[in-house]
Amino acid sequence: VLILLGVFGFVVSAYIFMKKRRGQKVVCPFRGSCDRVITSRYGTFFGISLEVFGMGYYALIVLYHMLFLVSPFFSQSFFLYIHVVLSLGAVLFSLYLLGVQLFVLRTWCTWCILSMLVSIGIFGFLLTGYQLTLPVILEEFTRVSTIAHLLGVSLGLGAATITDIFFFRFLKDYKISKGESETLDVLSEVIWVALGILFISGILLFIPKADVLAESGKFLTKIVALVLLSLNGFALNLIIAPKLIELHFAEEDTVETNELKRLRRLAFALGAISLTSWYFVFVLGSLRGVTFSFVPLISIYVVLLVVAI
Repeated sequence: VLILLGVFGFVVSAYIFMKKRRGQKVVCPFRGSCDRVITSRYGTFFGISLEVFGMGYYALIVLYHMLFLVSPFFSQSFFLYIHVVLSLGAVLFSLYLLGVQLFVLRTWCTWCILSMLVSIGIFGFLLTGYQLTLPVILEEFTRVSTIAHLLGVSLGLGAATITDIFFFRFLKDYKISKGESETLDVLSEVIWVALGILFISGILLFIPKADVLAESGKFLTKIVALVLLSLNGFALNLIIAPKLIELHFAEEDTVETNELKRLRRLAFALGAISLTSWYFVFVLGSLRGVTFSFVPLISIYVVLLVVAI
């Protein structure tokens, strides 16, 4: 089943890739605008078309399971761990793209939705097939997941700090130029990668110790902060920032408008939430061996956000 899903996902991604490469229109079987979605600025990540990532991921899924069938060497826990990481990452990235279609572009790409469902199917079958052994395998690689978690915090903290410094500086003249926008886009992609690493490693750390971590005030507060960071980043980088750029180019001779004022204030507030949340997550992760209850921690976090805004 996993091999068949991988082949189907590869065909979907390859279809989009060939249509884009030839400059042909992508047919949407259902309502929506596939062309608008796949040719938008969100159709690439670090300058690479998303369907290329899709083809690479699905090809790895097919190759791994074919090797798994012919050689016991590929049944080792290390390969399963990598499989879980990639599959979980594909699901989270698909949900991010779904959010872009729903809240930013406000239109659908049938093929993108289909690819998302295939990714969810692969991850679901993976969990079903290894539901008994998965916690044991993930516990075996706890140290790897912990290192990845620390890497995600460090990467996100650094990128968020630089992004906010640049963002506040760029907004001083009430304008974000095209060059400044491209700089912020790259930093934004780094932050999304950091959030992805944090969510993936956090889930991998949670599964083997679900009973303990479900009662941990630090862990629960960190989850709240990460969810808020994701929603905040989505609003700031995908909704507010593009509007600021559009206003600037639409009214190039106007120094300031009421709409620009409102968006600028909102951007500063969201930037403050971003920076405060990243540093809060960093400090929480640094306080190892120290236990806190959820209510006091979340209260401190809320107070810090209000002060920052």
